[in-house]
Amino acid sequence: MGRGTGQQFSTHTQPSGSDDGDDDDDDDDDADKVDDDDVAQFKTAVAQAA
Repeated sequence: MGRGTGQQFSTHTQPSGSDDGDDDDDDDDDADKVDDDDVAQFKTAVAQAA
């Protein structure tokens, strides 16, 4: 799940200060992890897309 959403919510593909909830220096280490902010953002995105 983390690998699938990592790119979507990564600050590598979004400007710094975006609402992905990740610090820039955490993105590489957390590429295959999902933190609470990612989960919340993912659920919001899914809800909006539905």
